[in-house]
Amino acid sequence: MHRRNELKNKVLLHMRPAIYRSLLGFQINNPLTREFLDQYHEIYCVVKKSVKPFQDIIHRELSKEEIVYLCMIVLSWIYEAEETETIFKAVVLCQSGTSISKLLLVTLQAMFPEIDFIGAYSVRQFEQDGEEVDFIFTTVPINDKRATFIVPPILDSQTRIDLRNRVQGEMRNNSDPLVRSLMKVIQPYIPSQYIDVVSRKVCCMLAKQHASEVQTDNGSDQFKFSIDHISILKESIDWEELVDISMFPLFRRNSITQHYINKTKNVFYSNYDRMLIAENVYLPHVAAKFGVKKMDFQIVVLKKPAFTPNGEEVKIVVALAPSVENDHVPTLIKLNNLFMDKNVMYQMMKEENIFTIQSILNRLGGAEDEFCKFVSEGIN
Repeated sequence: MHRRNELKNKVLLHMRPAIYRSLLGFQINNPLTREFLDQYHEIYCVVKKSVKPFQDIIHRELSKEEIVYLCMIVLSWIYEAEETETIFKAVVLCQSGTSISKLLLVTLQAMFPEIDFIGAYSVRQFEQDGEEVDFIFTTVPINDKRATFIVPPILDSQTRIDLRNRVQGEMRNNSDPLVRSLMKVIQPYIPSQYIDVVSRKVCCMLAKQHASEVQTDNGSDQFKFSIDHISILKESIDWEELVDISMFPLFRRNSITQHYINKTKNVFYSNYDRMLIAENVYLPHVAAKFGVKKMDFQIVVLKKPAFTPNGEEVKIVVALAPSVENDHVPTLIKLNNLFMDKNVMYQMMKEENIFTIQSILNRLGGAEDEFCKFVSEGIN
């Protein structure tokens, strides 16, 4: 391990309060303990063995939660000290920059060694610093032109697979950094007069590879949209009407209370710039405790975009009644993936047929897609 003394100092800074907590009988709450033990059991065993001399001195055993916190420090240091050839730059954001985002950072670093993660920040801190990155991984929706991936704080196995496919697709789509990195490696072996030609050939090859790939996603844990969950508004609406109009179908289905709508209006109109799922796609919602009776979504496509107070277009509204158990998260990730695709957004905005939009949202395959196409053509 590189920079051993720095790591020692960092661990000792945590050990002192951990020892006092153990002596005084204070029990900390580490919500990530079970998830960490499932994924990094080897690290846990090593660190648990390493703290034994401290335990012998104080005649107390450190709790499992305390040891996991130490593991997180060690594991993050391993990734930080590793020398890996990175191509892209990224950042991890959450509402307040807590330890949960730190673990998410370590997880993403392990998943994407080709990405240089500059750190985990709160949304406000990142907006103030203005760091230049290629990708943003965030647990809360934000308004940013760069490729943004909405992720849950803890990634289960299926979410990891989905996220890896989405990020790799975006990497192939954004081939400039990849080409620059590749050319840096092979340039010494290419005659100088052919460098530009090789660079263009590599760009074309990557573009063709990306265009030929077909990504499928048949996650069974995602919300299935019926035509009742889709609205197409052809008339113009005012900004102040946005929440009432988008939330009304949820209220009609008895999924939410009027109190939930009122609370959403108060929060959304004050924080709309942080309540997005993709560019020009807004996500009005509040916590389930304010009046959600059952999880529900409503996708509202605005044929004539509304405008936020700062002049941004609102093309699609995703009205959300969230689940207390976060069952809505896989669907939000799926919608984030769909709406980040410019071709999907173009198709959604020009489409007049609700059955075709339903097919896009559910990403149906094979015969079901053909059936929706048949229905669409028949109605048109």
